Amino acid sequence: MKTKKIVVFFMVFVLLVTQQELSLINGKASCVDNDIYTQQNKVSVMIELQEKPVEEYCCEEKEQLREKLITYQASVKREIIKKVGKNNVQFDKDYQYLFNGFSAKIHTSNIKKISECKEVKSVFIQPQFKASIENIEKAEQEYTARALSSVKEYTGKGTAVAILDTGFDIKHEVFKTILENVKISKESVDTLICNNKLNVNKAKEIYKNSKFPFVYDYAGNDTSVTAKRNQLWEHGTHVAGIVGASNGVDGSAENTQIVAMKVFSDDGTLTDFGVILTALEDAVELNVDAINMSFGDAYGFSNDSITSVQNI
Repeated sequence: MKTKKIVVFFMVFVLLVTQQELSLINGKASCVDNDIYTQQNKVSVMIELQEKPVEEYCCEEKEQLREKLITYQASVKREIIKKVGKNNVQFDKDYQYLFNGFSAKIHTSNIKKISECKEVKSVFIQPQFKASIENIEKAEQEYTARALSSVKEYTGKGTAVAILDTGFDIKHEVFKTILENVKISKESVDTLICNNKLNVNKAKEIYKNSKFPFVYDYAGNDTSVTAKRNQLWEHGTHVAGIVGASNGVDGSAENTQIVAMKVFSDDGTLTDFGVILTALEDAVELNVDAINMSFGDAYGFSNDSITSVQNI
């Protein structure tokens, strides 16, 4: 993905693990009980394949590479079905750009079998995270009190920034400026959706306006990006304001477009790696210039099991 100069400030808040991480890489258990292979708990896993994802290739024929990976993934799925049986695996999301693999629901007793497949690089159970309200409020106080100097040479004109966060108030007055000469148009978003290039349902109103050309809730699979708790959508709004506010408030790049990606649930503020990765892949497809993820210490990511996550 091409990177342009644009100033983006990162807000930080802490993610807390809501369940113990269980992970397996190349058939080796990490932080799991010894009897993990015999347990019958059904879990959501990420299955990473041996071939590199599209973004690791230095060439312009990325769409062709993506199509090849789709075919490759289908063959690996057939191999997995032969190993564990069709009724013992439920495939979910596929990924090609930043991560070559897919998510699936399986019994923990089948993790070792899948990891032994020739084209499987790693298998790990998705950690689940919860945003800490206390840390969000602390971050708000610290950054609100801090005067951010305006870097005038970076207006953000013709650029787009994806923000993955807890929620957004896209109707806030600081986002009401109509932008011209924008990077992402309604037509371009509609075309990507029509051609099934984005991981969204074909609901209407994903494009809101020139400031918010793309708005989607990846946790709820809809276009409502507000959260039930004010603290949650205020955090995403605050970050978006730091990046691209105008109308009396100096954002770092006031003319940039905001791609608003809500990746936490409305009530429990939960998310997992698969939801985040789905949003990231769409951000790449939308060709944004920068991506902001306000994720602090990701507790639960540990040992060799998280190497693939860190690489992204």
